[in-house]
Amino acid sequence: WRLSSGPMVRSVESANFSVGSIAESADALTPFGAGFFNLPSSVGDENSNADRTYDDGYVNRDLVSPNDPNTPFWGYSNDSQYSGGFGGTMTMNVDASSTLAGSSHYVSGSSQGAKVNGSGRDESQFGFRVELDRMVQRQDGWSSGPVLGLSLFSGGSSVSGVSAFSSAVHADNYSVGVSDVYQLGAGVMPPSAPYSHNGAGPGALIPNQPDSRSTSEVLDSTSEAAFYNPTDLDLDFFVVSLDLGYRVERKWKRFSVNGAVGASLNIVPWDAEHSEQGFVSIDGGPMTRYESEKITNSGTDFLLGTYLQGGIAYDLTDTLSLGGFGRYDFTQSFDDSVGPSSFDQDLSGWTAGIVLTKKF
Repeated sequence: WRLSSGPMVRSVESANFSVGSIAESADALTPFGAGFFNLPSSVGDENSNADRTYDDGYVNRDLVSPNDPNTPFWGYSNDSQYSGGFGGTMTMNVDASSTLAGSSHYVSGSSQGAKVNGSGRDESQFGFRVELDRMVQRQDGWSSGPVLGLSLFSGGSSVSGVSAFSSAVHADNYSVGVSDVYQLGAGVMPPSAPYSHNGAGPGALIPNQPDSRSTSEVLDSTSEAAFYNPTDLDLDFFVVSLDLGYRVERKWKRFSVNGAVGASLNIVPWDAEHSEQGFVSIDGGPMTRYESEKITNSGTDFLLGTYLQGGIAYDLTDTLSLGGFGRYDFTQSFDDSVGPSSFDQDLSGWTAGIVLTKKF
């Protein structure tokens, strides 16, 4: 029987990552709030009686009968506001540039999201190997026998700064003006402008509610927001590899060479993390972080494999030798997901190591 142990280096390919984005499935992002449209508050609801103030006049409710559809409590500034002779129309206005103007806010945007494939650097990982074999002497310095092995090593793979989502939001801000048209009754001719009635006593009547209403908008300002979501993916794993094979060895005095072939069972616990940050730039300004989120996942996979191994050794004493080995493992890969991202890790690769062997 011989027991061998020593350090080793295992070459592992980087995982293949498919990077997704949490933000892609989230509610639409905007730093500008929801859109709205607000009429000038001074003009009231066109479908109910109200006191109404315009840049060029006013129409208030009747002081005696506020619910009366007609009112003498009104006034206007310019003759040009009236047209049509007896029973014509009176137009009252709030200009979009005046202090009475209302406001509106429109938000639109576009986004683009798609999985991004990437991989990190291939890495070499340090580990430890133990072997137990029983060699039976054959002819002419040859020997052979079964070998049982245990390898331990950890590994990891990562990608950083990958963005699978981008978004742009545009906002327009307007001032809102109003033109209300009042239909005067048949035979009614308004007094010449400027005209103003204080609501006390009789006067020319006008409907309190406009016959029609139109609006106008003047652009005040625009804003742009650009969103960027860099993502880091990390995968860490630990491999416990149990293998059973058959070894053939040839010895010349103190030197020997050997080769082995066998099958392995690889037990692989792993942890993965999707870490995503959200940055936004307003009107071309610097990027500022507005959120960050992490999603983790873990598991254990059992993977089958085969291996080819060769080695050399030098006898230090009758029972102690020092050797080195090289080996290639053909091992199944493992894959899974973490949040919107996924990975595929291949564990096949080269191993080199040094072992001290004790014969007993």
